[in-house]
Amino acid sequence: MIQFPCDNCNKPLRVDDALAGKRAVCPHCRSVLEVPAVAAPADDPAAGLPMAEQDEFAQAPDSSSRPGRKRRAAAASAEESQDTEDAAVEPTDRKASQTAQDGRSDDLEEYDLLTVNPAWFLSRPGHGAIAILGIIMGLAFLAGAAVQGAVGYAYVGLALLAASAGTLGFWKLQSKTMTITVTTKQLIIAQGLFSRDTLEVPVREIQDIRLTQTLTERLVGIGRLSISNSSQEDDEVELKDIPNPQTLKKTIDKARKL
Repeated sequence: MIQFPCDNCNKPLRVDDALAGKRAVCPHCRSVLEVPAVAAPADDPAAGLPMAEQDEFAQAPDSSSRPGRKRRAAAASAEESQDTEDAAVEPTDRKASQTAQDGRSDDLEEYDLLTVNPAWFLSRPGHGAIAILGIIMGLAFLAGAAVQGAVGYAYVGLALLAASAGTLGFWKLQSKTMTITVTTKQLIIAQGLFSRDTLEVPVREIQDIRLTQTLTERLVGIGRLSISNSSQEDDEVELKDIPNPQTLKKTIDKARKL
């Protein structure tokens, strides 16, 4: 077994020797870490000693004549084993042999990295400004109707409010009907309000990601991602009106490396 501390939370962990140099998830802080190389063989009398004592031991011509040092090494090894008795990197217990063969982290526990919805207002800033102006004018007509007692002003104000607010509400609802989720294993695109259409693309099958932004889109902070993959017949997935598209692209790239 390989014993080592987590790089993030410093908790003691223990994994199988077959996972040396592979990636796993810490069960304490859920951070992805790399398993170090295999520790020194069990028959190495210097294993388990502090670094200073290992150096001293290596220089000693005959270690058999120093039983006290052997006792200290055995005590250190027993103490380290006790500290890591309950520690284990969860994903490595299920498919260690497969991970060692293909060099990928298929056995990692899947969890979400990022979830986004398409932009609903920034994708149409001109129309959005007109809708807000309609709300302001509607409120102004209602205020005029209250002051002057003009019923016609009230009808016009209510009509403007209903049309403008209804348009904004429809855009907002429309954006919520599409959810883009990046996990440690796949890209999930779910669409639909009443019926639901879900596309799952394994991140290992994503071949290329192209980010496209017009001048207006760069100013408002949205963009389009074209994702080429080997799992679809059309070989490309289009994601439009994505807020902070650079963040989504970097997250997908991170998942591809896990």
